[in-house]
Amino acid sequence: MEGITSLVMTCLELERLKPILLIGLTVHRLRKYLMVITLEC
Repeated sequence: MEGITSLVMTCLELERLKPILLIGLTVHRLRKYLMVITLEC
């Protein structure tokens, strides 16, 4: 029973962290694109 509860808690934590992770990934990608653009200019 305890294992299930901790699993649910982890899922909830992940759901809350998802937007933060997505923003982080987007920023990372944008930085990559900016670097490529500045190199080509």
